[in-house]
Formats: sequence, C-alpha cells, structure tokens
Amino acid sequence: LLVLREGRHFRVVLGRIAAKGMPHRAGQLHVVPSGMLQPQHSVSGTVRAEFNQEIRRMTLPPSVPIYFTGIAINLWNLRPEICTMVIIDKPRTLRLSKEFLPNSELEAAFGPDGRLVRDLKMRTMPIAPAGAAAVFLGAKVLRQLLKA
Repeated sequence: LLVLREGRHFRVVLGRIAAKGMPHRAGQLHVVPSGMLQPQHSVSGTVRAEFNQEIRRMTLPPSVPIYFTGIAINLWNLRPEICTMVIIDKPRTLRLSKEFLPNSELEAAFGPDGRLVRDLKMRTMPIAPAGAAAVFLGAKVLRQLLKA
C-alpha cells in the first residue's frame, strides 16, 4: 500500500489493473505497488523492486521504511498475501506504469474505513481481494503510527 504524506494529511493510492499485466483482473482496483515475492529478494527487496517498476520516474529511497501490516488469505486461491505499506512525501505528479490503466490512479484521504470505501469507489468498482486487504490492514497500522 502506497500512502502519500502531505504535511499532516495522508492519502492512499490505488490503480486499475491493465489487461496486459493480469487479464483475469483487468479493470479491478489494486494497491500500488503489488507483486509476487521473488526468491532472490527479501520481502522488503520485493516491495522496493515493485515500487520502482510500477511507479514511473520514482524510486523508493533506502531510507524509507517498509511496514509489515499483515497477511491476508485470498479465498479464491488460498494463497497467502504479505501486506506492506510505504509512506512517502506526496510527489508533484504520480504516474503508474503500464501494468495499470492510463490515468487510473485513485487517491483517497486517509480516514475511517467507511470513508476509504466511499472515496476509493469500492462499492461501484471491483477491487482485487488482496488489494482490499492491503488497504484496510495498512489503514489499521497507519492509525497506530499516528497515535504513537
């Protein structure tokens, strides 16, 4: 889950998956970055590699922490999904790679779960199960970080 920080305000980012990347999930909302654990990388190495691949003209600096937010089980394939979150300062422009549909970035102000559902249009747009899990697990961890 990518979270953009702007002063004391936070926004979560999702994109709509392009058919080229995952034909069976084409058009569904998903978190950015997302990907499969690569055997040659650690979890944090995979997150950094996926960030660098999926967000155009940006790299995730080594100093940015990666937060483990939980594990979700997709009931369609029973595959565990490791959910993580990165928080970066909001860039002037954010462009996703061709793994996502053009101009499909959705940003939602961080807030209560109901607000995230509304702002990310989760009731009207299909969302990948792992993406939904990542949003709400990340929101829980972000709330804990903001309390500390």
